[in-house]
Amino acid sequence: MVTRRRMLPVVLLAWLAPAQAASAADPPPKELAALPCDPGFAFHPHGPRELRWSPDGKLLASASPDEYRVRVWDIAARKNVLKLNGRGLGWTFALGFSPDGGTLAAGFLGPTTRMWDTKTGKTVGAVKGPKAPECVTAVAFSPDGGRVATGDGKVVRLWDVKTRKLAAALEGHEKYVWSLAFSPKGDILVSGDEDGTIRLWDVATGKAVRTLLGHKSSVGDFRFLADGKTLLSAAPAESVRRWDVATGKATVVPFEDPGEHHGLPGFSPDGKRFATGDHKGNVTLWDTDTGKAARSFKAHDNCTNAVAYSPDGKTLATGGGDLTIKLWALDP
Repeated sequence: MVTRRRMLPVVLLAWLAPAQAASAADPPPKELAALPCDPGFAFHPHGPRELRWSPDGKLLASASPDEYRVRVWDIAARKNVLKLNGRGLGWTFALGFSPDGGTLAAGFLGPTTRMWDTKTGKTVGAVKGPKAPECVTAVAFSPDGGRVATGDGKVVRLWDVKTRKLAAALEGHEKYVWSLAFSPKGDILVSGDEDGTIRLWDVATGKAVRTLLGHKSSVGDFRFLADGKTLLSAAPAESVRRWDVATGKATVVPFEDPGEHHGLPGFSPDGKRFATGDHKGNVTLWDTDTGKAARSFKAHDNCTNAVAYSPDGKTLATGGGDLTIKLWALDP
């Protein structure tokens, strides 16, 4: 799941607070690759600001809200294998893979979410809301692949993937929805808006189950633990919260000296780490049990726009304002 702020595209993906410097005592992880830009096909002009791994970890999709193109990278081959064109749909704001990795969905500036076949690059369909919000800011597939959820302005929409028909419109947020995630069983959908309000929805009925309050700023990412009973949320400028889904009660872990955060952060698959980037190109890995920085290192020559853990948690992808995507080997 991902989150963004409702601002001008160039600064849309930033959280502000005092600066956090990389620790010189911590050596950086091994850099596995810097994915090459294609000079014949305009790379993300201000660097990739959205990164999304396929569920099997073989592909990485990248996009930026300042252009309409989406790229798919083959991780083993270290090359760009698909260049997907959203011309006419506006800038790209959100990405999501289907559970089998066969479909990639992208949300654009306007009411449209387009889907492509990740083997052929061909468009396999699109869903479109009834009116144009500023942008489709979040996309998430259900675990069985039968539904795709989109954040369209203040409304969450559930779509049938096969028929492309609207299954439900979930209303209740007072601010723009920037983050979405399904529970492991797919029975609960969680959504977060720009003021930090989190809502849980019953997917079968479309009814609101619970509202979770506590965050004072946009939630950077969600992570359900494997049993589906615990939900982790993190607002980079303040805290990690560990929610009991059944009761709505939370354990709060404040970040120690959170510093400045820029771009899209993300949880590790097991929820034990939370990665953030800053405008100086640093990346910090936080311990979600203590709120302390477990590791910090220089990743890019310019701002770090996005971070994303691979599904096995062994690799971290980072996207920078220096127009590179880098892959880092993490300690086991």
